[in-house]
Amino acid sequence: MLNAAAAMNHHSDPQARARANMIEGQLRPNHVLDPALLAAMGSVPRELFVAPELAGVAYSDGEVAAAAGRKLLSPLVFARLVLAAQVRPSDRVLDVGAATGYSGAVLAELAGEVVALESDPSLLRVLQQYQREYGPGALRAALGNLADGFPAAAPYQAIFIEGGVQWVPEALLAQLAPGGRLACVISRPGAWPAEPGKACLFTKQANGGIASTELFDAFASPLSGFTLRPGFQF
Repeated sequence: MLNAAAAMNHHSDPQARARANMIEGQLRPNHVLDPALLAAMGSVPRELFVAPELAGVAYSDGEVAAAAGRKLLSPLVFARLVLAAQVRPSDRVLDVGAATGYSGAVLAELAGEVVALESDPSLLRVLQQYQREYGPGALRAALGNLADGFPAAAPYQAIFIEGGVQWVPEALLAQLAPGGRLACVISRPGAWPAEPGKACLFTKQANGGIASTELFDAFASPLSGFTLRPGFQF
């Protein structure tokens, strides 16, 4: 687990203040009040996971570029997805499209185990460097095709897709445990960035069926590999 005091001492006071302002200015006013989630997002240094020249705006209220054409979800969208998925300390979580690893680092403060799946080796190296520095034991980096998930560690109590998608692959839903939750933002083809997508929660029922619920409007940059298949009806 990340030592919050060490994180704040290691980084400049302005960044610690920016984290606090994110909590008080973005999350609390929008009913993100879970103490464990606020503590995690208040301690993980988001500035380490964005493009270096954007460290000064790491805590802005929108998406921020990480690297290799990828962006971190806005703090509020990410937090609301985590809340909807009801991540518990005993959960095993799959973070799909972990990018440089901010989401995985936060989730590792909340869950028993987090598999951070990334298809780009250069992005995964940033997460691995974070692991070496802070040693969050709950976090495991994995390389693979995002749409395939990571069946070797399945089943998962929660799965997050860190970016906008047009569909949710059956392979990911199959890796949910009974009662497991998958949270993501689904965008209509051609709609982004002019209009928001829908944050959705998929829950695996005891009989293996999948129930889905639309949660709220959300902007999320498209994640490669999740565009609609030919002939698929939206």
